[in-house]
Amino acid sequence: MYFPVAFQILFLVLLAAFGWGLNLRLLSQASVEVRPILQLAQLPAVRSDVDWIDDGLHQNVFRLAAVLSGVAVAGWALSALSSDPRLQTAVALLTYVVVIAMLVMPRRALCYTVRRQFTGLLARIAKPSLSGPVCLADVVMADIMTSCARMFADLFLVACQFGGLLWPRRYGTALAARRGDLDRLIELVREQHEQRACTSSGIAGVLLVSAPYAFRLRQCINEYLRAEPESSAARRHLANAIKYASSFPVIALSATQRQVTVDGIMETKYSDWVLRVAFALWIAAVVFNSLYSFYWDVA
Repeated sequence: MYFPVAFQILFLVLLAAFGWGLNLRLLSQASVEVRPILQLAQLPAVRSDVDWIDDGLHQNVFRLAAVLSGVAVAGWALSALSSDPRLQTAVALLTYVVVIAMLVMPRRALCYTVRRQFTGLLARIAKPSLSGPVCLADVVMADIMTSCARMFADLFLVACQFGGLLWPRRYGTALAARRGDLDRLIELVREQHEQRACTSSGIAGVLLVSAPYAFRLRQCINEYLRAEPESSAARRHLANAIKYASSFPVIALSATQRQVTVDGIMETKYSDWVLRVAFALWIAAVVFNSLYSFYWDVA
């Protein structure tokens, strides 16, 4: 079944949106006031709005997710009808452009408040500030992003595919036709090497996967600095920050092993030694992160 990475990411994000809408519906049925708990009114992007108070929040989330899902399904269907890889990538790119444009358009239509809340949350989470307040909605969104961290690495692959479509590399086929067999082979290997670059995220993948944990770590440090020194709240935020900071060695060492074993970036006489050391450090990092997270979250 044709289901490329670009549409996998899109459908998973929309599935998460439907899941969030379901949570809001269940809370609404239980007579739980979601807006004051999540502190949505404190978002700068919606603070001046007054027309959303009586609207059903979960209904708007469902409506927005359904419209964007229709666009995603239409794009996937059109892409599946084609057998040309470049055309398939072009349709996927167009689908992303339409979805993003619908999310950020300034018109007061298509669940305007929900869209502004979502984009406002993303802006607040990504803002590298240690002075502003951290709302519960920020924490929830950052936690959702950590659960979807793997998709951030796949975004590099999608962006690389889109970049190859917008800025194709041309190798001068007419000149290559006049070369000998060896030169043609060298040219072919070069093309395959550049195509392979889209399958190996490398440092960019590490940074993208680490981004949600960095956002959550920044929130914990922010709350720690705003808490009373030596108080129980300060110690709680510091301990929570350690949990998210312990994720970075796991991500980095996983990428190191992948580079050594799969990508062959360090194919030297020291490769086996580097791999054994990286694996041992990765095991230690995983054990610490897992046990610490279990103790902090469950025990």
